[in-house]
Amino acid sequence: MSNVIHGSILYTAAVKSGHIDLGSAKTSSPTTGVAWTTTQAFPAGAAPACGVTIADMGNHIFVEGSDTNGVIYGTTCDFATADNSTPVACPNAWTAITAQPNAPRRSGAPPFGVAVQHRPGPAQQTRSIKVIWEPYVRRTS
Repeated sequence: MSNVIHGSILYTAAVKSGHIDLGSAKTSSPTTGVAWTTTQAFPAGAAPACGVTIADMGNHIFVEGSDTNGVIYGTTCDFATADNSTPVACPNAWTAITAQPNAPRRSGAPPFGVAVQHRPGPAQQTRSIKVIWEPYVRRTS
């Protein structure tokens, strides 16, 4: 779910049953009188929607949605009228964002659930020995 205020209208985007809806309501009464608009479906073959965010782009509302496969799509919608008598309109189709995020990179840590012993490198071994032995040597000297 995502919200943005433009003028006196609160816009809310929500994912419901794998589809994205956009609502508009007057900021003076945001819980009553919400006009919901169903956006067009993602392109054919796309997975169901699972996330959404919206932004005020000055002349339009920019809506980004992600599907359960991690693909991000974008569309623009027109603002509602100032009195919210004409709700937000989303006539444009969704298009995949051309620069998709990279797959997450794994760190040097082993995958979760793999019992691999941590083996310190040579510098860490030397430091560990110094940390352990220095107080002992100071006490016994």
